[in-house]
Amino acid sequence: MRHLHFAVAVGAASVGLAVGCARPPCTVGTDGCLPAPGLTTALARAPAVPGSVTLASAPVASAVPPATTASTPVPAPPHVRELPVPAPATEAACSVESADWDVELAFEPDGAPFGEALGAEVRLELSQSGHTVFAHVNGPGARLAAWAPRASLYLARPRAVGRLVYPRAGTALVWEGAGRDAVRVSVDVSGVLAEPTVVREELPCGALTPRPGEFDVRAGFPPALPIENKILADRTPLSDKPGGPTLARAGEGAFEIVAQRAGATQILFVTMDWLVAGWVPSNALSEGMTGFGLSGRGEGGRNTAPFVAAPSERPTCKSEVPLFVEVAGRRARIGTTLAGNIILLGDGALSPPRADGFVPVVLPVRRWLALAPGAQLLARLAELQACWR
Repeated sequence: MRHLHFAVAVGAASVGLAVGCARPPCTVGTDGCLPAPGLTTALARAPAVPGSVTLASAPVASAVPPATTASTPVPAPPHVRELPVPAPATEAACSVESADWDVELAFEPDGAPFGEALGAEVRLELSQSGHTVFAHVNGPGARLAAWAPRASLYLARPRAVGRLVYPRAGTALVWEGAGRDAVRVSVDVSGVLAEPTVVREELPCGALTPRPGEFDVRAGFPPALPIENKILADRTPLSDKPGGPTLARAGEGAFEIVAQRAGATQILFVTMDWLVAGWVPSNALSEGMTGFGLSGRGEGGRNTAPFVAAPSERPTCKSEVPLFVEVAGRRARIGTTLAGNIILLGDGALSPPRADGFVPVVLPVRRWLALAPGAQLLARLAELQACWR
């Protein structure tokens, strides 16, 4: 007996449906026989199961509608503009990776995101020509590839930018461009330094990560000395070593004194985003009232609770299936499912069937792809039928 198995997620469980012909011959459309091939599949004749579950910001169908009959008009294909989502035309300057991070995805390098991959394995490619980022995402059961216009870069480990500024692990760097195997970044320090107000440096790709690093930058400096009530003269020169050349000039802000040598004092300006560490002439310090900056970690991120479909006999695809996203009259291929994974039909998949051959789908293994309002994850029905066999 040949059977075609499907399932829909209802709350914390899944329901398995089987439709098939017990023995040939039989009449198409009668009880126990599959309907004729085409856009309406065996799912269309399965009994309705009440209830629904929400996944990726869209309701997942837990009821299968009746079959389309000759009297039910098939709607015209929606007016949709097909978009290519090509990889960058130029060779990437940098490739940075994270095993577990979030990234927003878009059809174009500077477009509005159609959704966000959450807690996935991410590889970002930074282009040499212009400020563009292309994302490769390996999620549970699928691979995606799209532009990431809002991707951020962080330091993978503590280091100075411009020889004086030490960003915290959770401080996103401003990306100003990329060269071969290096990225130009900047940090705005106008609240602490009078000159320059923005420090810049070209960092090697290996120094960067798409997610906040795991370090405490303050731990790399000595504890504050018990010296209080000191103020700095206006525009005091700062250097990265005692008696070194002037690299910046101090502005206003609370600081800590962490070291002293003959004629030189090392100070730290401590903020929630970064530290500025520099040596100043000791005679630039005078008695006065001062406070101490706040020390802390500015790390951020989102914890996502996984959603796992309940065990059941569900439609496992034996081959890869291309995935598309459609939103605001535009559609683009954004990836593919992996062979051996489950794909479920989404809300209203066959009620009535779309004339263009696409149906909404969901990947129920884990809640990891959040779509923007109005966006749908689609696949071609014919390719789903082929993979389910």
